[in-house]
Amino acid sequence: GFGAAEELLGGVLADARALRERMVLASKGGIRPPVPYDSSEKGLRAACEAGHREGCVMLSLALIKGQPDLRTSEEAAELARKPCADGVPEGCYALGTILHRELLPTGEIGAGTALDLFDRGCDGGHARSCDMLGRLHFAGRGGAAKDRRLAVDYYQRACKLGAELSCQKAEMPASRRIR
Repeated sequence: GFGAAEELLGGVLADARALRERMVLASKGGIRPPVPYDSSEKGLRAACEAGHREGCVMLSLALIKGQPDLRTSEEAAELARKPCADGVPEGCYALGTILHRELLPTGEIGAGTALDLFDRGCDGGHARSCDMLGRLHFAGRGGAAKDRRLAVDYYQRACKLGAELSCQKAEMPASRRIR
């Protein structure tokens, strides 16, 4: 539930005001005390409709899990398009995923190739985007040149952003297959 951890953090920030300038707190959108975060489709849709970009992106990613139909893929792309254009790296990751999985043709997205979108996400500090670029360059797929050194560079970036599996991939010998 909501409460103790948030109150503790609030107390720390009240006592050490300089910390406020050195950190960014992000939520998935739609968190309202004392209601815990609702990650259901209904909860994400409500967060998105309330103007939380992150809620729109999370809903977009939820919609494309599994094998979505064309209408669902179009809705997912529409939900992620504005956040990506506004510089939300997770939005670019969602659009890149839609293109990479070939859920919609590139022309339907109008924001570049999957590679371009993952690159924007990675440049924005999104670990999964960096990891995906590593995977694409390692295999030479999705329009990426097969370049294992570049793949390792992307895995290292993802690792520095907190993606533990990417840390393991970055340390593997180039001769081993990385998934």
